[in-house]
Amino acid sequence: YGKSGLWNFTLLARSICGSKRQRSIVICPYNAVLAQQKIKSKHYFAGTNLTVYCITSSTLEKMVNLVIGFDLLYISIDAFNTLRQSYIHELESWGVKVIYIDEFHLCLGETYRHDTSWQGLRNVKALNTKIVIVTATTNVTATKMIAAYVGIQENIITIGGASSYTVPNVAFTIRDSSNANLLNDVANHVKQRLPTSLLQNKTIHIITVSKEEAVNVARIINESGTRAEWLTSDCTEHERVSRMAEWDDGKIPVLASTYCVGLDNAKVKEVIIMGGCRSAADVFAECRKD
Repeated sequence: YGKSGLWNFTLLARSICGSKRQRSIVICPYNAVLAQQKIKSKHYFAGTNLTVYCITSSTLEKMVNLVIGFDLLYISIDAFNTLRQSYIHELESWGVKVIYIDEFHLCLGETYRHDTSWQGLRNVKALNTKIVIVTATTNVTATKMIAAYVGIQENIITIGGASSYTVPNVAFTIRDSSNANLLNDVANHVKQRLPTSLLQNKTIHIITVSKEEAVNVARIINESGTRAEWLTSDCTEHERVSRMAEWDDGKIPVLASTYCVGLDNAKVKEVIIMGGCRSAADVFAECRKD
């Protein structure tokens, strides 16, 4: 179940046992992950009175006064930054007991930007709620830096660590392709691999460096007669939610997306990293997730 079991099963257990509600917020760096996590939480909470909402920067103004009775709120890092700046009274009135910050190791690569949305997490301890930093890929030094950033360096308990990280059972194959032929080479590879994947009810995940590449490779595969969808920050909320739901259900044979740490799908058994990556750690993390 991954790290999401921290909040999903905690809330579910409290509901089943009749314990006092523990209103929780999960802050995610990627909107696609928000959409997928909301779908999973609603599945886990079926048959209970637990309520789940999701807020992105594009829906914040509309949703901020509609989520008063939530049990679990997924919110994008951009929306949370705006929430602290412009809706602090609403945030404080919600009575949030726990704030989970997912994939927080990404902050280390973002804080050099003066206007980054991660600035919204600086000294988040001031909200007087329990803070849970969730990441599987940081070392002791990085953990201390992160704890200081959010203001909990004097009162932190570390559970687990990189030393207990389970190495994924994956194999890497590197194939050369010129930039001019890259899109067609990937599309042709997918066409060769897809019959076997469909027989096994599996899907293929293509990860691209740019949004344009994700859109174009999906288009080429679609033109060959195989359904492929793209997933980038240019998707509308409806497109994002519907595509994530269909992908989880195995109805989309091929998904092309930009890098999105935390995107999970047990049906994916082949990941194509197209055109390069930011680091070897990113490649490893993406293959572990799928």
